[in-house]
Amino acid sequence: MAKILCVEDEEDLRQDIVEELEDAGYHVTQAGNGQQALEQILIDTPDLVVSDITMPVMDGYELVKRLRTEHSKYDEMPFVFLSALADRENILQGMSSGCDDYLTKPIDFEMLLAKIETRLRQAQRMVHKKQNEQLLLFKAMQKKFGNASSQETKTVETSPTQKATIAVVSSAGKLVSEFAATLKEQNHNVEMFTSGRAYLRKVKNIKPNITCFGLKTDDYNITQIFKRCGQETGTRFLVVASTNVKNLKFVLTQKEQNLLDEAIVMPAKKEEIIKKTDNALNKQNKQDIAS
Repeated sequence: MAKILCVEDEEDLRQDIVEELEDAGYHVTQAGNGQQALEQILIDTPDLVVSDITMPVMDGYELVKRLRTEHSKYDEMPFVFLSALADRENILQGMSSGCDDYLTKPIDFEMLLAKIETRLRQAQRMVHKKQNEQLLLFKAMQKKFGNASSQETKTVETSPTQKATIAVVSSAGKLVSEFAATLKEQNHNVEMFTSGRAYLRKVKNIKPNITCFGLKTDDYNITQIFKRCGQETGTRFLVVASTNVKNLKFVLTQKEQNLLDEAIVMPAKKEEIIKKTDNALNKQNKQDIAS
């Protein structure tokens, strides 16, 4: 399932786009401006970005410029502008800024989906081309320097098995970036959500072993999410900043606090993050056995 980041400051329009993309089978995250989008991309790279141009804090031009110039590993990530700026000069400026495609509003969703599918196919072909080039290079090195040991060959040909599926639900990009990065280093499959609504729509399909909650998302707070979700969340893990700890009792009721199996205060050392995550996974395993 391809991951798409939708960047749009008008919430109603953003929700319409998200719902159309999700109905088409994509996993969608969202951001309200370019700065939020940049933070999310650095945490959890999408397969494609659909972005408005005129937004507060950071506009679409600045977003794509920073991605292409400051973060070279995102050079080939497809980027589609979706803007009300429909003049020929606007479209030319957009295309020359580093985006891969440009659509004008009002949105023709059939055209949007067609362009997304085309750009994703092109990106996939580039990935396959690079993989083939790497394979040819590896074979050439084997031929020149001799066969690698069986252990070295195993390391090259196989990738670590993902341990668990973990959902992270929070709009605090900086708060969860280190946390999510540590989980990925442990080979966990991490699904990021800044929208509580999107998470609730997807949780049954994702079936996470653990869901890590921040206190707020782009649209819901943790209390609203708890009211709407059931046991399909997996073990519930709270991730909060040190500045929020003193206010926790005013945010969550005692009943809601009892629903949490683990909690961690960020920033935290990697060892503590790993230990807390393992504890949460062990609790989930025990619940699965009991059921």
